Amino acid sequence: MQILFLSLLIASELSLAETPAPDQSHALQAESSVNITILAINDFHGQITSGKQVNNTPVGGLGSLASYLTGIIHNAGPNHTIIALPGDLTGASTPESGLLLDEPSLIFYNLFSGNISKDQPYYPITSCPVIATVGNHEFDHSVSELLRKINGGNGNTSIPHLQDPYPGSEAKFISSNIYYNNSSLNSYNPENLLLTPYTVKIVDSVPVAFIGATTISTPSIVSHDNVKDLVFRDEADAINEQVKILQNQGIHAFVVLLHEGGSQDPYDGQTRDNVNVTGRVVDIVSHLDGDVDIVLSAHTHNFTNVYLNNSENKSVLVTQAYSYSKGFANVSFSVNTSDDEIEWKSASIVIPYTNQYPGTQPNQEASFLLNDTLNLTNPLLNTVISYTDMNINTARDENGESNMYDLVTDSMRNAMKTDIGLLNEGAVRADIYPGNITEEKMYELLPFGNNIIAVNMTGDQIRLVLEEQWNRTVATDHNIQISGFSYTYNETKPVNNKIQSLSFNGSVMDPDKEYSVATINYLASGGDGYSMMTQAIPGVTGPLDVDVLTSYIKELLVPLSIVQDGRIMRV
Repeated sequence: MQILFLSLLIASELSLAETPAPDQSHALQAESSVNITILAINDFHGQITSGKQVNNTPVGGLGSLASYLTGIIHNAGPNHTIIALPGDLTGASTPESGLLLDEPSLIFYNLFSGNISKDQPYYPITSCPVIATVGNHEFDHSVSELLRKINGGNGNTSIPHLQDPYPGSEAKFISSNIYYNNSSLNSYNPENLLLTPYTVKIVDSVPVAFIGATTISTPSIVSHDNVKDLVFRDEADAINEQVKILQNQGIHAFVVLLHEGGSQDPYDGQTRDNVNVTGRVVDIVSHLDGDVDIVLSAHTHNFTNVYLNNSENKSVLVTQAYSYSKGFANVSFSVNTSDDEIEWKSASIVIPYTNQYPGTQPNQEASFLLNDTLNLTNPLLNTVISYTDMNINTARDENGESNMYDLVTDSMRNAMKTDIGLLNEGAVRADIYPGNITEEKMYELLPFGNNIIAVNMTGDQIRLVLEEQWNRTVATDHNIQISGFSYTYNETKPVNNKIQSLSFNGSVMDPDKEYSVATINYLASGGDGYSMMTQAIPGVTGPLDVDVLTSYIKELLVPLSIVQDGRIMRV
């Protein structure tokens, strides 16, 4: 296997002289420039299997994804290629990775680093730099757990490890805008940075700086306890500060790994001009220093391949390649060796289909890693947490109530110790049938990895949210589920007058009183057309929904019995 690895490196070097610039519309670069490739995988979320689909075709999975990546690395040359991970590599993950605290995902990207210095069961499949920033989901657990994932060691974990002790990540993790909240020092003192803000890679004597930044919305969308000691600075301000530092060192080629994004209509092929993009990424790029050339974005799970203008109206290439291993950005750019400036840049978004070459020839070493992971996680997935002899369904009864949603909303309210719970239908994606209830079933029920949050709303705001079930523009069906209170409705009444009564603890709900509400960020931000939810007063963010439901079910009597209790009644 070592001979194969060395042969691959030699073949890659030999093929480099024959490889044109990745942008085929661009002429071969003169000797005064250096061509560089970046392969950017954003929002991986532990998708180590090929469970997702694009165009009704399976995509991703470690073996197929590795084949796509190594094929491009082979053509561009490992010394001219960099893998970039713009956040949410871990967290909100598939159970195959999540149950092992995402160590399999981190070890997968170690396979590209070329490090053979450690005693390890998986031999590198190529050798190129791997650079990562942290996203919000890297904070699904504590800061100490995040640092363990990066630096290695088993810590206080009780899971089986693919490599024991866990070796840590070979990726260089960077973020310029996350600081420890040290009251004895200025909040933005460099001594307070959680991670190194940047890293510089030298390619054929040309320096290229990579700067990381993480969305400032992180404290509002992850568990409060996990980030209570951190401060998230404005992304553009933090990036620009590092740009100035690096400019003073003579560096002028800048690539940003930004865990924040936007949205645009997808297309095939190289980057196009004059396409519409929405989202925070547009504003952030517009405030970046004029020397910033490329932004590898993330977070919104959408397609992005566009040129946006920075603060000096210079063109910035901005990419994002969906999420969950459904794509990656193949970025090509050229640096002029006379002034170390990026001359041109272009990208395409590659979909790693498993039924097309090279996905049909999964990489062997990556497949070994996946098989070993499945051998460890299958027993965990099959762990029985309860038993039921009834159907617990997402389907609603004649009144509009679902015993599955009764179970889930009750678990949310219990976890956050709130007065009530609200959840949009569609958040739960499976049913429970008679028999054993396993850990795997929990991930089927709640596949999105939502954090539960607590907000405050008046009784009248709650009533107006319920009225929106019939007057929102997204849909007109009755589909919000509740916990901790009850209401009656009459569908024959006019819009905004269908709710007939609201009851809390056996009494009429006070329209002027504030009630604490457990929900998810999607609904709290007005998702599914429930605009009144945005009027809620923000509270704290709690654990992941799947963890909460699992713990709650374990506490309930066996056999598990969930019977509608009339909290929603048609009159």
